[in-house]
Amino acid sequence: MSKSSNKIVLIGMSGASCSGKTTLARLLTKVLPNSWILHQDDFFKSESKIPIDPTTNLPNWDCPDAIDFPKFIKTLRHIHQTGSLPDSFRSKERLNTRNDTKIEAQLESLIKQLSNRITSSINNLSDWKFILVDGFLLYWDMQVVKELDIKLFIQADYTTLKKRREERAGYVTVDGYWTDPPNYFDTMVWPNYIKCHRHLFQGRLVTIEKLVVLNSNCVRDIYTNLEMAAENVLEFVKSNKVCGMLEENKGK
Repeated sequence: MSKSSNKIVLIGMSGASCSGKTTLARLLTKVLPNSWILHQDDFFKSESKIPIDPTTNLPNWDCPDAIDFPKFIKTLRHIHQTGSLPDSFRSKERLNTRNDTKIEAQLESLIKQLSNRITSSINNLSDWKFILVDGFLLYWDMQVVKELDIKLFIQADYTTLKKRREERAGYVTVDGYWTDPPNYFDTMVWPNYIKCHRHLFQGRLVTIEKLVVLNSNCVRDIYTNLEMAAENVLEFVKSNKVCGMLEENKGK
C-alpha cells in the first residue's frame, strides 16, 4: 500500500472475458467514495503488435503478449504512489458499450446499505482512495500482483462465458474496432483463459495469498459478490489501521 499521505488502495478484479468483473467494478464505485476504475484493456498493444496464433492465423487478443505489461506495471506503481493517473494516460475503454446488469430497486438498496456501512465504519474516509483495477490477466505477472492490495477473482462456467461473449458486439481497440470471428471463443478465448490461470489453483488450493474467489454464473450472484467485495475492503482498511497503530507504538 502507498506510503503517501493519502491511503491508496488498489483492488484487483480479474477473471475471464465476460465473467462480470467490469460490472462488479462499476457497482463498487457506487459503494466506495473516492473510487475509480483502471481498465487493463487500455494497455492492449496496437493491432500490428498483437501476436498471430499459428493454428488459426488469427490475432490472439487473449494471451499475455497482447498486453503492454511494462507500461501497465509502471502505471500501477504511479497510481500507488500518487493516487492519480499519469498525465500522458488516455483511456479508450469508456468507448466500449457494455450490457451491464440493470440496477433494480433491490440492488440500489444493497448499494445504499453497503455505502452507509463503509461511511460509518471508516474514520477520515476522505483520506482514502480506492482504485478498482479491472482486467482479464491481473494474476499472470507477479509484479502486477504485488501492486494489488485486495485481490478478487471472478469465475463463471464455460457455457455462461461463451454465451455472454458471443452476445457482445465487439471492442474498441487502439487502432479501430474488433469483432470476434466465428468460433473465436472456443479457439482463442477459452484455451487462453485456462492456460493463463492454471497456475492459480492446485487442486482446491489457491496459490496466490489472500486471493478471494467469487462466482458469477447467474445474475443474482452480483448481490453476493458486491457484499463480499465491500467486506474485503473493510477488512483491509481495519487491518491496515491496526498495523499503522502498531508501527506508531514501536516508534514511541
